[in-house]
Amino acid sequence: MKDLLGDLEVGLDSLVTAEDNVKKRIVVAARDNWANYFSRIFPVSGESGSNVQLLGVSHRGLRLLRVAHGPGACSQQLKTLRSYSFAEVLGVECQDGGSALELTLKSEQLVLRTARAGAIKATVELFLQELRKDSGYVIALRSYITDDRSLLSFHRGDLIKLLPVARVEPGWQFGSTGGRSGLFPADLVQPAPAPVLSSLEQRTDQSKSQLRSREPSPAPREGHARSRSWALSDSSETTSGPSASPSTDPHNYSMQEFALKYFRKPPALPDQTGRGANGKTEASLVQYTTDPIQESLISLSDEGVSRQAVESFQALMQFMGDQPKLRGKDEVELLYLLLKLCQEKENLRDEIYCQVIKQVTGHPQPEPCARGWRLLSLLTGFFPPSPTLLPYVTKFLQDLGPYQELACSSQEHLQRTVKYGGRQQLPSPGEMQAILKGKTDRLLPIHLPGGLSYKTNISTFTVAAEVLEEMCGQMGISDPKEVQEFALFLIKGEGKLVRPLRPHEYLNNVAGGPDASLHSRRLSWETPLHFDNPTYIGAHYSQVQRDYLQGKLPVGTQADARVARLAALQHLSRAQAAPPSEQDLSAYLPKPLRGQVDVATAGSLVARELRQLQGCSPHEAQIGFIEAVSQLPLFGCTVYMVLRSSQQTLPGPGLLGLSRQRLILMDPSSQTPHCSIALRDLRQLHLLSPLDEEGLPGLELNYGSADSPQTIWFELPQAQELKHTIAYLLDDGTESP
Repeated sequence: MKDLLGDLEVGLDSLVTAEDNVKKRIVVAARDNWANYFSRIFPVSGESGSNVQLLGVSHRGLRLLRVAHGPGACSQQLKTLRSYSFAEVLGVECQDGGSALELTLKSEQLVLRTARAGAIKATVELFLQELRKDSGYVIALRSYITDDRSLLSFHRGDLIKLLPVARVEPGWQFGSTGGRSGLFPADLVQPAPAPVLSSLEQRTDQSKSQLRSREPSPAPREGHARSRSWALSDSSETTSGPSASPSTDPHNYSMQEFALKYFRKPPALPDQTGRGANGKTEASLVQYTTDPIQESLISLSDEGVSRQAVESFQALMQFMGDQPKLRGKDEVELLYLLLKLCQEKENLRDEIYCQVIKQVTGHPQPEPCARGWRLLSLLTGFFPPSPTLLPYVTKFLQDLGPYQELACSSQEHLQRTVKYGGRQQLPSPGEMQAILKGKTDRLLPIHLPGGLSYKTNISTFTVAAEVLEEMCGQMGISDPKEVQEFALFLIKGEGKLVRPLRPHEYLNNVAGGPDASLHSRRLSWETPLHFDNPTYIGAHYSQVQRDYLQGKLPVGTQADARVARLAALQHLSRAQAAPPSEQDLSAYLPKPLRGQVDVATAGSLVARELRQLQGCSPHEAQIGFIEAVSQLPLFGCTVYMVLRSSQQTLPGPGLLGLSRQRLILMDPSSQTPHCSIALRDLRQLHLLSPLDEEGLPGLELNYGSADSPQTIWFELPQAQELKHTIAYLLDDGTESP
């Protein structure tokens, strides 16, 4: 811009006299170079692990931004994390009553939390409406792969240029993409803005700051697992714990030793790590003080971070009651301030740990000291210290002292944080108030198939793995491999969101809202079944019976004897002495067969089966039912009803079975598999928005090798649940995508 102004000989003294065409050139150049200046900027936040703070919307597209420190001491600037042209935007919707915005993009789904969701949606749609007018382009909402050379094959998200053609049949269009041209179905595309080259080429800082949509992601086991998980996932809540485990060495790692190594050197101490220094002065480094600090305890090179450390120490003293609170500040706000600093500034976590430990060590007043310990107990549950500080904090907590109960809870929280990564996400104000009052437990019901429920008490830092282990213990399951075959499912908004919870997820993070509920079911069936516990038998029977009655375990059209046997076993499982009525018989049949089976004929077959099963107890009947159903196709799979797919050999709606190893698409009438995809071959998953208001969402799968890539898509109401469940199984339930 400086060069342009110089070339045009425009300065502050000649602005008024500049010609209109010169002014226009300057404004156009500024518009193209200063994208953020010409944007409407909205405050937003991403999922846990995202640095996104702002969303910029302009004629050039969308930009995810964060505030960064500029080169000057007090300056700030906007850093672009990711940008998208409008040609990449497939749709925009408000969620959760207008508190969230969902962007359907060419290659991903993004969810942003913001109070301005409605305003952003209106702004984006206004730009899209104008840019789509007579653009001559459409964008693919579904992949379309065909061997017919007169037709155009494309993948979801491809931009297609419409071409003039003399005559085309209704429902078809003619266009080109990727150097190929041909006819294609009009219902698989929607109008799109013309591509803007500079916007499409613009991609900056697509590293860990990139927004993770939907469901969150734990620390990867290997680099390969991380890259695959990233491609498959839309959520996430990122949590990563230190690789070290708590030290149990009782002879090392005192906080005084840490202070001598890593704290700033006060004037009273020599450089030689305390050799010859006064022991009292050394100890004072990690003991209570009445004076606010003037710089960070730990030697930090960043002056801005050091200033924040001073502010955190002041907030700590006010929270503990060692200094008066500022007007309008209460203990909840101070606690939020300290935890938020740890959440947003990872390089301040060790500093705040050291500050709290210093202030609870040798504090003369019991009440302020107890407040400090409560803060330390929360800190150890939310955020891990660095691997360097971890053994020192562990040793400090092991030494206990007069506050044994709080020290023990802090030690327990720290061990859980090291194992699961820390809760990371801050609690709601209501939960924070309850925590400060000592109310950390609450009753949580877990819904099971068949109307059963399991009630358990959870605390501030309870994770899904602990509840699953406890629940499985009640069913007599002790094998860790079998425990891993069960999953907790989060359901929110009357089924708008259904996803399995990773073992590391903290339940108070996900199950705190009034519209959230937790459900459990067996997700894989590789461990041999054992029928030595009544609760185990009842839970498995209820799940298998539900899938059977919904038609997800097809028995075929010529299987009257099998259907009668299963109906008889269901009747006996209810401990019914009287013969089944016609209404009972209908209820024992899979839904797809209820209009096809003659009830009178079925009744005589069931009566014969009941005579053969005379003396069978309800538990024996349930076991017999499970064993009989285990012989049916798709048993051991989570089954979804697919109403439409790109698999052209499937004549109509089909069943999609998902196991830990593969996906199987089956014709329910003929029980013929039409497609089988190994999960290890999956490369990417894409959620597809409905093609119209009456349509269903879909899921597109990219699979196969790089030399022979394949694509298939399915339309089904549970597309989002299917995507989450596939990602969960790929990660063995231990990583988040």
